[in-house]
Amino acid sequence: MYGSFAERVRYVNQQLGVTFTRMAFKSNEARSQVWFNKVANEVDGVSAPPPEKIPGIAKALDLTREQCTALICEGWYGVRAEDVSPRVQQLAPALDKLGDADAELVEQVVKRLAESGANHPD
Repeated sequence: MYGSFAERVRYVNQQLGVTFTRMAFKSNEARSQVWFNKVANEVDGVSAPPPEKIPGIAKALDLTREQCTALICEGWYGVRAEDVSPRVQQLAPALDKLGDADAELVEQVVKRLAESGANHPD
């Protein structure tokens, strides 16, 4: 039911080591630790957050407001604003924090790797 939103919550928890309690705190209590835990475990019946809570949740998950909104729309309502892979969604917050010179360098590296097919799993 929660799709990529639940994956993001699990990533922040498991890979970045942020507890559900810390997520609730970082979100300015937009949602409780129990809510984040239920979402991560994809428990049925968890309600989508109202729009006014999205900025806090985005902050807790290290996403932009737009990225968070898109994940919520997809997870709860099955609506995708654009067809972007989970890999791109995961990298987007980090890429958005880069300066122009670093972003250009990353773009060049990604394009070179894509052209060569280096380490492509398919």
